Amino acid sequence: MAKRGIIATLPEDVRRAFELKLAENGFGDYTELTEWLNAQGYEISRAAVHRYGQKVQRRFESIKASTEAARLIAEGAADE
Repeated sequence: MAKRGIIATLPEDVRRAFELKLAENGFGDYTELTEWLNAQGYEISRAAVHRYGQKVQRRFESIKASTEAARLIAEGAADE
């Protein structure tokens, strides 16, 4: 079994705040996000922030695609 990433082990409130900042930054500026986490007292590398950011971005894109597909199906079903 793969080891959990360091960001996944953060307290939930810190991780949620980080994810919000990640989305607000358009899944970019990992240096700023790393500095923010370090200022919160967590020594996390930029590479770890980037890896986690990519995972979250893929998850968001998947949710967005699923939501769009459901909307299209609902629109199509309303016509019948």
